[in-house]
Amino acid sequence: AAVEAFQSIRPFLILWRMLLLIKFIGFWRHWVKRFSDWAALSPEDQEYLLRFRWRCFGLLILFDVLVIQNGLGWLINLGWQS
Repeated sequence: AAVEAFQSIRPFLILWRMLLLIKFIGFWRHWVKRFSDWAALSPEDQEYLLRFRWRCFGLLILFDVLVIQNGLGWLINLGWQS
């Protein structure tokens, strides 16, 4: 019964995760500013962190596909089938 309940809310959980990711990337400049104030970063370090946005986004998407969505398991099984 618990598995069926989880399967029924799974699309909402995926949507929730994607919205959190979009919010994280969308407010990147704000997060960098707050962290820079807290850590007393130089302007050069702030620029580096601002340029790091899309690399971070790509790594989070890669992690999501390979680990959370079990893409790595799918790739391994695909190799065993051929």
